[in-house]
Amino acid sequence: MMKFLRFYKLSLLAYLFSSESTVKQYVKIKNPKRLQRVVKKQVKQKVSSKSKELLQLQYEERKKISKHQSSVQKQFLKQEKFERKQQKRREKHKGH
Repeated sequence: MMKFLRFYKLSLLAYLFSSESTVKQYVKIKNPKRLQRVVKKQVKQKVSSKSKELLQLQYEERKKISKHQSSVQKQFLKQEKFERKQQKRREKHKGH
């Protein structure tokens, strides 16, 4: 009985103070099909010359600028529409 208790105590201490602890980490599993499409796109995207690379960069830059301008335009139109609606409301409440 004493041997068992001593063994149990030593194994418990070894378990509690072990240098390695197995901690499960949550790893989000990515969609394999999407991952495959991304890899395929990257492989396909290989640029053959510096001029093509430069053209691609210019295209991306124009695309960003265009996207920003359209966003600003949409915000402006939205604000304008809101102001017209407010004006219409005020005129309705003005009376005769």
